[in-house]
Amino acid sequence: MVIQLYGCIWSTNFWLTNFEPMLENLQKITLKNPVDLIISQIRDLISSGANNPGEKLPPERKLAEHLGVSRSQVREAINKLQFYGIVKVQPQSGTTVNGLGITALEGLITDILELEKVDLIGPPIYT
Repeated sequence: MVIQLYGCIWSTNFWLTNFEPMLENLQKITLKNPVDLIISQIRDLISSGANNPGEKLPPERKLAEHLGVSRSQVREAINKLQFYGIVKVQPQSGTTVNGLGITALEGLITDILELEKVDLIGPPIYT
């Protein structure tokens, strides 16, 4: 049995409403990857001069607690930064910032974040 009442269609199982006009005014939300946000914050730490080349970053545990993320996410961010030569991880000694210039570091980190966006979109399609 179907009854229309106050702009809604009543079915025996549930209310159906025409939400399409309302939904057209909303935009899709894209959530940032926590690893990208960690990389951005480490970039800000380096570019602000709070952490200079040769100095150690805070330990993974401290970073994770302070940022409210998991240690594995911090580890992944640091591994990406190490892959690109921005930091050097020394087991049992900590993570130090490599001696690249600030401008080079900022540009390289920005490139890493842009590559992440491309990876999420998918590989290029050649015709």
